[in-house]
Formats: sequence, structure tokens, C-alpha cells
Amino acid sequence: MERRRLLQALATLGVPALAPPLDAIQSIRDGVDRALGRDEGTHLDEWNEAIAEYGSRYLTLPPERLISELSADVYTVQQTMARIGTGDRKFPEWCGVMSMLSLLTAKTLSNLGHQAEARRWWATAQSAADRSGDPKLSLTVAGEGLIRALYAERPTRMVLAKADEVRERYPAVPCAGLTSLHSARAQALVREGRTDEAIAAIRDLRAVADKLPDSVIKNRESLFGWGEDRLLYTTAWVHAYAGRAEAADENARRATAALPANDLRSPTQLALIQGIGHVRAGDVTEGVRHARRGYENHPPEQRTTMIDHLANQVLAAVPAQRRAEPAVTEFRDLLVSART
Repeated sequence: MERRRLLQALATLGVPALAPPLDAIQSIRDGVDRALGRDEGTHLDEWNEAIAEYGSRYLTLPPERLISELSADVYTVQQTMARIGTGDRKFPEWCGVMSMLSLLTAKTLSNLGHQAEARRWWATAQSAADRSGDPKLSLTVAGEGLIRALYAERPTRMVLAKADEVRERYPAVPCAGLTSLHSARAQALVREGRTDEAIAAIRDLRAVADKLPDSVIKNRESLFGWGEDRLLYTTAWVHAYAGRAEAADENARRATAALPANDLRSPTQLALIQGIGHVRAGDVTEGVRHARRGYENHPPEQRTTMIDHLANQVLAAVPAQRRAEPAVTEFRDLLVSART
């Protein structure tokens, strides 16, 4: 029944059915492991390695492919956790595995435009992280979830209130999750028009980033790393929404140069952020031109709702009296045609 529900859910999302049957494969492997004397606890290292690989694959695989793989792995881990039960001494570690798989699922569903489903997976990821007892995991889920909430156009005041709640709930351990939390605050503050506070939040972000361990800073080709490119991305965002086109351009250029080669989406997002900055600064023609060039050159299979959101933000920043200009209408038509 669980497998049937999984396949039905994938079909709803437009993902091809998994073959061969998952439960059959898992049943065979369970039998082999029992013959070898292996129990579920010995699988944890394998799953942590798989999650580390997903950190890189997330940046390269089209979302339609990634969600299928993630669904299969979530199903397998869920079955394992059901077998061992909450009383198992390694249950918290399994919660950590499920937390990261759920986070990846939430982000991928969001990329595909399934925001309601993504919100439910964020809740699952947070619950699993909290049950793992690892505050870094909890901060990671909370911080990443707040950033995604901004792209999903959830109220910025709600994001700020949630960020304050998270800061009170979890210890301020220097980690990628804490930097994501500060990043979300900075972006939400500038969206609220509180530019000076947003700049101050960038300084807080830099202070945390300077304390990150090398294992996080140097993990450049992974979703789970947090290097200079991500700091510059947030800084470019803040300046762009503040209408400081020159500062946004400078930080976006530096961020693009610092990006790992396997990040296929961030260069386009940064180009669109630059477009937002120019339009908000009053240079509509240059802003739309910059955004269009980035959007047109982006591989269609790698287009996500984050990219569509930023493209729409370029148009939203255009003053009403200039929305009928040829460059603006052509860019709007391009976005409409890309979605059909």
C-alpha cells in the first residue's frame, strides 16, 4: 500500500513510475543483509554518504529526475525506521538521515512549483531534525526553509517573525544553517524597505561566515557547503532590492566568479538579481536587457520556480508607465512562452 501511494504521488507530480518495483528490490537486499549478519544500524554510513552525494547532485540534476530518486530513498528509509521503531538507540541518527532527505525533497518540490507539498515536507524535515537532537541540522532546515519562503512569496513579516523564533529556540552554533538564517533575515528586511537593518544583517552574516569550519567553507560543490559565493549572492540581493545597481552588479559579478562549475542555476539567478537592481534604480532598459539575456541562455530543463520568481520580480519592479515599452513586453512574452 505504501509503495502504491508513492507511485500515485509521483504520477501526480508528473514523474515516471519507478521500475523495477522498490519493495521487491528492498526485500531482496534485506534478505542478503540478514544472511551476512548486517542490521539496519550498519546502513547509516551508506545513507550519510548518499546524502553528501545529493548535495552535489542537487546542483546538477534537473528537478524532475531528482525527485524520483529522492522519493525512492525516502521510501526506503521510512520502511527502515518503521521496522526498528522509536526505541532503537540509533533512531535519532535515522531521524537525521530522514531530515536531510526531506529537506532535499522540499527544495526539489519547490523547484518544480509544488509549493503546498513543499511546505509539508519542510515541516517533516524540521520535525525529523529536532528529533535527531542535532542543533546544526535543525538550524539548517529552518534557515533553508525561510529562504525558500521568500521565493514562494510568503509574507516577509512572517519570515522575520519566524527567524526571531528560530534564533530563540536553537543555540547560535556557527554552521551553514545559521548563515542561512541570517541570509533570510537580510533578504526579508530589504523586502520590507528596512535597508539599513538589512545591511546590518549582512554584517551579522559575515561574522558567522568567518567562524565556519573549513569543512563547510571548502565544500564548494555541494548544497551543504557555505562559501564566499553564497555571502556575495545575499549581498547582491540586498543591494538589488534597495535599488543600488552598482553595488548589486559588483557583488553579483564576484559571486558568479566564485561559483563552483557544477552550479547550473545560480549564474542565471544572479543575472536576474542584477536586472532587479537596475530596474529599481530607474534603468529599466538595462535591467530588462540583462535579465532577458540571462533567462534566454538558461537550459529549460534546469529552470526552477526560483528563477521564474526572480524573472517576475524584474517585471514587478518596472514602473506602471513603462510596462508597455517594447523591451518590457518582449520579456513578459518570453516568460509566458517559456511556461507553455
